[in-house]
Amino acid sequence: MNNKILQNAILKVGKEIHKICIENDIKYSIYGGTLLGAIRHKGFIPWDDDMDFCMTWDNYQKFISVVSNLNHPWLVFDVPSETNTSYGKLFIKAYDKNTTFIEWDKNDEAKGVFVDIFPIVYGGNTKEETIKIWKKYQYIRALMDRKYYILHQEFSLKDRVLRILSKMYSHECLIEKARDLYNYANAEKRPYSLSYDGPKREIVKSEYYETPFVLYPFEDTFFYGIADYDSWLTDVYADYMQFPPQEMQVPGHYKFADLSLPFEEYNKKRQR
Repeated sequence: MNNKILQNAILKVGKEIHKICIENDIKYSIYGGTLLGAIRHKGFIPWDDDMDFCMTWDNYQKFISVVSNLNHPWLVFDVPSETNTSYGKLFIKAYDKNTTFIEWDKNDEAKGVFVDIFPIVYGGNTKEETIKIWKKYQYIRALMDRKYYILHQEFSLKDRVLRILSKMYSHECLIEKARDLYNYANAEKRPYSLSYDGPKREIVKSEYYETPFVLYPFEDTFFYGIADYDSWLTDVYADYMQFPPQEMQVPGHYKFADLSLPFEEYNKKRQR
């Protein structure tokens, strides 16, 4: 599939999330490679096949409250919870239910073209303290990942051991452990913040998320983003205007997509 066509389908989801946030006074920022794309390319990084948003914890909780009661005509949401036992991530995913998309680390069960929405939480009083908290979460995240996602032959012995360990924990237990860390993180404001589901390099000063976000052009629209984008991108990516090597300029999520087939229909056909 042409990557630009796929990006346009992802952009449709992103625009709808923006609309929901504006209508409900929810503050968000485009995040990670999506923010980098906005600054470096005025849109998607050419080879990218996903889109990331982030929200501070209070806005994230408000977003959950809104979408949990939203009867949207074509968007559906996976929200991590004790009852959503078929979902193995600890952040929100928003899907276009009229499309089919399979990520590379999944089996053949499909969802739609998606946008990821990450909570930003307070970490510690120092970067070192924040890294320790982040590492605790990574263990929980690793267990959740191995519990739900397929292991390939090239996966390491460590991955396989984690797969065995993951069977010792229920879905509800892992959700509770993650929630305990989130509650600790947001008990008080601290100098450093992070997305637990992001890499260690995304541990940054909290002030980036405490300053009002601003609009940036992105493809044919605008999205909100961190005001001091230059400092944030430098902290996270160093020389962010430098392109990665050619061999790294490839999509990272795409395994199969059909933009005209609702994913529920795809899954029904597969089960026959």
